Amino acid sequence: WSKSEGAASLRDFSIGAAVSFALGESDAQVQPFVGGGLSLHFLKVESEIDLGDLFGRTSASATSTELGIDLRGGAKYGMNEQVDLVGEAIYTLGDAEQLAFKIGALFKLGQ
Repeated sequence: WSKSEGAASLRDFSIGAAVSFALGESDAQVQPFVGGGLSLHFLKVESEIDLGDLFGRTSASATSTELGIDLRGGAKYGMNEQVDLVGEAIYTLGDAEQLAFKIGALFKLGQ
């Protein structure tokens, strides 16, 4: 994700791996799950500053790589034999601390 405000911007590119554990009955239409994992966050901050007519404009940037511990929980809803809807919340602990809500679909191939 990235965020810009005026002449400043912040970007976070992350790569991670996680495991999830299903709770309840495996054949239930709604299947809650919990899980966790690790993620690497590549952060970059950039800004541009106007120092007036005498000095002009200058810019600065900084980068950092941070390790995050991801905690997740959500549910999978079986729509039919081919498609499941998934909703989850992911909280990342560490210097790149953040909370994300995600929704999506799982398509079962080869059935």
